[in-house]
Amino acid sequence: MSDGNQQGSSIVDHPVGRLPAYFEGFAQTLQVTCETLLEWCRVHPEFSDAYKKAKAIQLQQVLDGLLSQQYNPAGAIFMLKNNHGYRDRQPDEAPNVNVAVSVTMVEGLKAVAVPEESTAVNGHART
Repeated sequence: MSDGNQQGSSIVDHPVGRLPAYFEGFAQTLQVTCETLLEWCRVHPEFSDAYKKAKAIQLQQVLDGLLSQQYNPAGAIFMLKNNHGYRDRQPDEAPNVNVAVSVTMVEGLKAVAVPEESTAVNGHART
């Protein structure tokens, strides 16, 4: 059983077309549980950093494989949703867009003023 303290390990990026590495497989290789790896992430900043880098490589690999049609789309989408926080947008959800609108006092008054046709008859002002 590994003590998880091996120096000199590196993250290996696999080519597109080869299945990406998973946390569970890594735990099996080290003969520990996923919970142990998560604990190592909490206790060891270097391990946490390596985990985040590996997740980023995994994400990019899945996206590349999906877009190049190397991976089954349903499987890749399932993996993205379950391991990388992707989700389907609901029909009633709109993207967040911030729009700033400013109205000057004159424009605001024009919008609430009485329409011109009701203030004048035959060119003469009503009283």
